Amino acid sequence: MKLTATAVPPPTWKRLRASATLAFGFSVIEYVTALLLTSLSAEADALHLFGDGGQSALAAIFAYIAHDRTERWATWSAYLQATCLAAAGALILWRVGGSDVHPREALAMIGLGAIATSVALWRLKTAHGKWDFRHLAVSIWAAIQHQAALDKFAVVEAIHVFLDVVTSAFVLLTGVLMLVGLENNADRYFAYATAVVAFASSIVVVILARMGHHDHNHCGHDHGLPKLPPRT
Repeated sequence: MKLTATAVPPPTWKRLRASATLAFGFSVIEYVTALLLTSLSAEADALHLFGDGGQSALAAIFAYIAHDRTERWATWSAYLQATCLAAAGALILWRVGGSDVHPREALAMIGLGAIATSVALWRLKTAHGKWDFRHLAVSIWAAIQHQAALDKFAVVEAIHVFLDVVTSAFVLLTGVLMLVGLENNADRYFAYATAVVAFASSIVVVILARMGHHDHNHCGHDHGLPKLPPRT
């Protein structure tokens, strides 16, 4: 008997709208703070968050206007979201490549990183509040142990969510390394890593969209793609 990970319920357009608002608002605050602290990793996280906010905003818009939740609307939405994230990655690379600054205050970086990570987790709760993450993790681990089949949509979306949180942790880790005297060029490296995460997130969104083009009836359940979130 095949073991599958928990199906991921799509967020509603209202949840996506709230997630986008939170992302846009905090990204501005984080970017200004990053300029004051002269931190490239914090700038990169702010730019990635802004791009992720754009992704959530596009998803909310398409979810609202697509009454019939057709494949065409969902596919266009996914590709535009991926473009938004890729643009954020390109902007980060341009910004990091043209600057040679270093962060000033270790404790301020730790505080900013902690707040940014909290906001990322808050956005996760806002957009995906109905997820059973514990059961999803247990299902994935059990499937790996027993070489069983997984719900690919659930796994890929879980990766996407994880990538959204990890860039904020980069800022926190930069501050910790500064505090123990090991920062050196870590701030720059984490900024580059954030660009990589933005591109990876873009690829994940495309994978999710492409999954929707295949027939999954043999799995015995609906993966939810490329259908858009309901207008509730």
